[in-house]
Amino acid sequence: MSRRLRTLAAALAVATLALAGCSSSKDSASSDTTTPVITFDFTGTAATADGIDVPAQSLAEQLDVFKAVPDAVNAALGDVPDLLQPGSDQPQPVVVADLLQTEIMVRLIQQELAKRGITPTAEQQQIASNNLKAAFGTNLDKMPPAFVDTLRNRYAEYVALDVALNPDPPEDELQAAYAATPEKWERACARHILVTSDADAQSVLQQLQAGADFAEVAKARSLDTGTAPNGGDLGCLARGETGGAFEEALWNGPVGEIQGPVTSEVGIHILQVTSRGVPPYEEARDDILLDKRAEPFAELGAWVTVRAIKAPITVDPRFGTWDATVGKVNPVGGTAPGLSLTPETPDSTVVPTTTR
Repeated sequence: MSRRLRTLAAALAVATLALAGCSSSKDSASSDTTTPVITFDFTGTAATADGIDVPAQSLAEQLDVFKAVPDAVNAALGDVPDLLQPGSDQPQPVVVADLLQTEIMVRLIQQELAKRGITPTAEQQQIASNNLKAAFGTNLDKMPPAFVDTLRNRYAEYVALDVALNPDPPEDELQAAYAATPEKWERACARHILVTSDADAQSVLQQLQAGADFAEVAKARSLDTGTAPNGGDLGCLARGETGGAFEEALWNGPVGEIQGPVTSEVGIHILQVTSRGVPPYEEARDDILLDKRAEPFAELGAWVTVRAIKAPITVDPRFGTWDATVGKVNPVGGTAPGLSLTPETPDSTVVPTTTR
């Protein structure tokens, strides 16, 4: 399947928690069941970031959501050991530290957006909505609407500041890149229907061969929750973004015809390549921009790390300790992991170039 599709969840995790490498403190938290339970009092102010208070209640409200929807924890928090301390209803100290780290980073980012007079665009809000759906799937419907709105708005703010920190190169530079290596921008545009059994694949094929509309069948039967609402549209993919039999069908199969069943690591596909080739410059421009830009969230990750180190930040010791040398919240009972000058931003993060 598309690298772009597979990494939407990773992008969300970066945007919500890992911009400043807050998860690196996890190793310092003990899971020993003999460790006394740490009780948290979520009253008052948990931290102050450059004069802006972080209410402790905001952490408690998020924890309540994750307790109610445990399947959403990894999508939102990354690879946490456990949400709760063993044999207790109290959260793990490292989870509290991660949530507080995020709240601090959010306030620094929002403060910068306000200084620059930047408000996320409708496109950036839509990207946030799409990525939330891809990351959380049906768990999104189980969360309070206000909580989902907060996640969406924050993601859009991250994208907006990342774009502002990483402006577009000049137009003549983009055109020169297109002219120098046109084959680099070759794309195969396709749509698919994902199922998990040969019987379902044959059933879908029979529907399509009988004249059923591809998009309507995809909406009704595809298990790919990220593309099914859009009729199975995968967008336009570069060579190497997929693999195996799917890559073979995408690049060597007949254009316009229904192909399948095609098996990949995620299931069985009924595939239709709608077009293939080198698009005009106007259509390739977004991909050229993506190629020329720094890795998505790299600029934002670097900025927020430096900003967190320089900003006046205090953390209530009930929730952790602030390590100003690296700009991180260490959990209660944890120790600093040591100085790191490299912001932790995964290579695989993808932000659609339509944010421009």
